[in-house]
Amino acid sequence: NFEAEKAGVNFSAILTAALKSELRLQNR
Repeated sequence: NFEAEKAGVNFSAILTAALKSELRLQNR
C-alpha cells in the first residue's frame, strides 16, 4: 500500500529529526 509506505517514511523522518534535536539538547 503506497499510502502506508509514505506514512512510514514520514514517521521515520520525524523520529530521526526528534532524535537529532534530543542529542543536540543533551550535548549542551
